[in-house]
Amino acid sequence: TGLPPNALGLFMLGYTAIAVPVSTVLPQGLPGCTLLVSPDELTLRLPTAGGVTTTLAIPGVPALVGATLQQQMASIELDQNGAITAIATTAALTLTIGSF
Repeated sequence: TGLPPNALGLFMLGYTAIAVPVSTVLPQGLPGCTLLVSPDELTLRLPTAGGVTTTLAIPGVPALVGATLQQQMASIELDQNGAITAIATTAALTLTIGSF
């Protein structure tokens, strides 16, 4: 929640935790924003009322129990012409399959 009205949400799912300042990857990265997830899967989300929801289907395969994934969201702010003006990130979550 809390996305600006002119923003897109970027759902990032990765297998590795990293720590890379967004501004070293893209010049629109805001100070203090860090990419904390290896970007193995990226999904663009359109916000509704300033928020996005995500789902992740995990097959019922016993070999996946105990595997960990990293998840993070980014807000990509756009100007009236569709150009990226700012990128901000959330904290990351570590997800363990089969554990709650």
